[in-house]
Amino acid sequence: MQPLLVLLVVGIAGGAEPTPRVDALVEQALHRGSEVAPSQEGTERAVRLKVAASVKRAYYRLRHAYAACDYIERDRESLRNLLRIAEANYSSGKALQQDVLKAQVEISLLEPQLVGTEHDLRAREAEINELLGRCLDCPLGRPPDEKPPALRLTLAQLQARAGQAVDDARPLPNEVRDSFLAAQDAATTMDIYDRTILPQSRFAAHSSLISYENGTSDFLSVVANYTTAFEAERTYNNQVETFSLALVRLEELTGVELIH
Repeated sequence: MQPLLVLLVVGIAGGAEPTPRVDALVEQALHRGSEVAPSQEGTERAVRLKVAASVKRAYYRLRHAYAACDYIERDRESLRNLLRIAEANYSSGKALQQDVLKAQVEISLLEPQLVGTEHDLRAREAEINELLGRCLDCPLGRPPDEKPPALRLTLAQLQARAGQAVDDARPLPNEVRDSFLAAQDAATTMDIYDRTILPQSRFAAHSSLISYENGTSDFLSVVANYTTAFEAERTYNNQVETFSLALVRLEELTGVELIH
């Protein structure tokens, strides 16, 4: 297993694997399974939708793992900057040693999260490779950082499309409704965080760091603001994943392409 920092560098440096596109990966997986000849048309449609959904779920979970790497690394770099300021203030007698020790602890607490994110990233790559019939360790490259598209169809429209499936592939009405509401709730939360909570928490963290450096704010206030900003990033990215996976599930239930 490659170290996480190596993985992140490879993802942005020259010579990295080409950026994978989800539609191309789905086509590869469908082509691989094309030798299967179902006995009924409805079954064939259901199989194709299931394969496409499996690839897309793994793909958007992979993208989420990369996003998690990004915000954890950003937080670690911010805390390292805070540590440097705390060390300078302690050397000049303007801060206590406990500020330095606390900053070191906060940085160390991020290490297990990076390890877990690396494991998730590798697992999602292996899952996609398995669906494509490739070796599990084959490199995939980093999915592009794109916001998922808005859900523009109504619940009634999606339920109508789901009702067009043959009996053995027709989902229950509550399945479509539950996925639709999950997507709707996630989209609302994403919008709130994107417009207000994320910019406000980032500004508060940056301002408190400057104040601490100037001696007009205490260390614990800075840590609290950075924790708030970090949790806001985590929540936003979790909601992006929830929204994407809800759209994938709606595609599987209705046969309507909603995310690509």
